[in-house]
Amino acid sequence: NLEFGNQELNNLSKKIKTLSGMPINEDLLPDLYTIIKNSVERLHIDLKNIQTYVYPSSEIQATCQQYSENDFIISLSSGIIDLLNEYELEFVIGHEIGHALFQHDKYPSVGSSNIEHELFRLSRASEISADRIGYIACSNSENVYSALMKICSGLNDKYINYDIAAFIKLAENLDKPMPTNHLEMTHPPLVIRARALIW
Repeated sequence: NLEFGNQELNNLSKKIKTLSGMPINEDLLPDLYTIIKNSVERLHIDLKNIQTYVYPSSEIQATCQQYSENDFIISLSSGIIDLLNEYELEFVIGHEIGHALFQHDKYPSVGSSNIEHELFRLSRASEISADRIGYIACSNSENVYSALMKICSGLNDKYINYDIAAFIKLAENLDKPMPTNHLEMTHPPLVIRARALIW
């Protein structure tokens, strides 16, 4: 039940996020605030229902928690902000909001061995559906692919040649049957996610 203890959870989470990071608002981080604003407006979400924080970490991470039907808290690592440009960040923000909108956190967790592979497959499918929301949130579709290429490699513009066709072609090597341990991935390979956006 989203309503039970919702306000208390929301307030507690905001305090914890502020202790470990910085809120993204118009006063402190105006450029990032504008990126958030543009993303959520494309998704027709009221900006006042979104709280966004950045926390110090070299990891490439982003999350979104939903505390009621309309309230979201987004956390972005400083690493992902440093790596991506504004349009690529729009995609990531939309992707994370997509997880919350589709309530992917309500999916059962992996644990029961007889349905384990199905749950991993469901988790991978949730990434594909969240990417579609990220695509809508991004004002420059080419940057959806450049974001995936940067996240895949951890490299910035200095090193990457943004040949989208060559990147997607890498997925051909993954079409063959994969070892069992690959079936236990929660996220599909990023080249598969890139290909899924054009199919």
